[in-house]
Amino acid sequence: IFMCFVLGKANYGVCLIHTCCFLLIWIMMHIGFSMNYDKYLFRLKLLGAAVGIFLFWDCNFSRVVKINDFWEASQTLWEFYCASYLHHWSAFIGVIFAINQPIASLQLRKLESLSLLNNMFAKTLLSG
Repeated sequence: IFMCFVLGKANYGVCLIHTCCFLLIWIMMHIGFSMNYDKYLFRLKLLGAAVGIFLFWDCNFSRVVKINDFWEASQTLWEFYCASYLHHWSAFIGVIFAINQPIASLQLRKLESLSLLNNMFAKTLLSG
């Protein structure tokens, strides 16, 4: 984001998206960090983050900010909003996959430890 502001160009879309994702995850993990160690409180915190993401990008509450002259005059900020709008759920979904990875890994290890017939039956049943 700093490069875009200094140069006055919004040609660094990938930097903007990665910065937005990093800041979003950092804020989610930093606010109420003691909740990160409890399985259910962490999911409750993620629900709050999902509501915040939904209200900011999907309910157009951010349009209040874009109406004034500052947003209309700055191409860099407009590009940042457009790029972040396209990918605003990706970081949150990544966090969801990360917190569920240990239990998914355990389930796969248990499935692989079954006998061959039970293993094939379970995989066939799950594959639809």
